Amino acid sequence: MKLTINQVIYYLVFIFLFANCQVEITKPTSTPDNEHNQLTNSFYKIPDTYVHGIVYKGRNPQCSATVQLLDEEQSVLAQTYTNNNGYYSIMICPYGYGDRTVKAIYFDSSWQVTLTTSENFVFSYATAYPDFDYEIDLQLIPAK
Repeated sequence: MKLTINQVIYYLVFIFLFANCQVEITKPTSTPDNEHNQLTNSFYKIPDTYVHGIVYKGRNPQCSATVQLLDEEQSVLAQTYTNNNGYYSIMICPYGYGDRTVKAIYFDSSWQVTLTTSENFVFSYATAYPDFDYEIDLQLIPAK
């Protein structure tokens, strides 16, 4: 995906004015008194970025479902629960870029079965632009 110059300017202004999440990035730099490149650590702010949506069981939003943010190895990075309207929201920028999975889990006591579902996405500047936001609704199904 190619960004236009206007998109790049919007992105940079947004980051420097409104961003709250900091990510440490190591980049090569050179100084006037040293002709060799050195690696320096710099902190760049990126916008607060969330994955959010509604967890459904059938056609109805499901309250009290567990929602997890997983990394490439399926390790839990963050966890939350849906509210009375089935809504969840997890801030993802503190965990950096990469392949992510959002997973919902709910034990239905009336059915005596665990319901689950998951959706994969890639967190990067290119996929988050321009809203820095991922809206992913999840439909619970019986776990295998």
